[in-house]
Amino acid sequence: MESDFRTPDSDRVGEQVRWRPWPCSQCAAGATPVGFIAASHRANPKVSSYASALPVNEGIEYLARFERDQLLLWCVNCAHDGGLRRDVVFRLDEGSEHIVYKDTVGAVTEVVKVTHPGMYGEFYAVSKGRISQFACTPGQYLERMELLDMFGLPTTPVGITESGQIISRQKFILGDPPSQSEVNAFMSEAGMVPVNIHCFLWKMHQEDNVEVWVGDVRDENFVKTAAGIIPIDIRMWVKNADGS
Repeated sequence: MESDFRTPDSDRVGEQVRWRPWPCSQCAAGATPVGFIAASHRANPKVSSYASALPVNEGIEYLARFERDQLLLWCVNCAHDGGLRRDVVFRLDEGSEHIVYKDTVGAVTEVVKVTHPGMYGEFYAVSKGRISQFACTPGQYLERMELLDMFGLPTTPVGITESGQIISRQKFILGDPPSQSEVNAFMSEAGMVPVNIHCFLWKMHQEDNVEVWVGDVRDENFVKTAAGIIPIDIRMWVKNADGS
């Protein structure tokens, strides 16, 4: 995915990220990445049936490979996007889900997130009072990006690497680290209630018996600015209130 080198105008070591953007509007025919994956499942109903017959984690891995391959093929088949791109970015950090970079173009600075190979985030489920953690598929990860708009910090998935790592960009936010109590107060004010506050897990009930769940609500995943607290790296997903 990347190699180290020094740029001519800087002493900093950059990394080259090679990736393909989502198809152009003509080739995508109005489909978003999430919509494309949903259509791929409708066109291949045996995929979900086969996955559901496997043990849970094996089924998730099977679906993740299918969705990854579909997204890669979708991007490769677009003849108008200029092909493989090579961005020079500078590493900021690395977490359990992403390698995080900083990219400045003119006066605009953005955070570039690249998922780890074969990983697309995680979600949690509560059964009999116990919290279990499961891997997400690419489709679930992309749905999570859409949910982040609820908190006013759009994270935009822009494409995928040749190995299936999803690339996303978001505004670079300057600020200070908040305390955990400030983060908890922010979540309460946003209409969330804790599922297990010690496990950093919250939820919000919405219409049609649907709940939005938020995980990894740790102080380190938020920034305190003059405009208030902003989440920069939380996990979100939707589930039915009955647990299904």
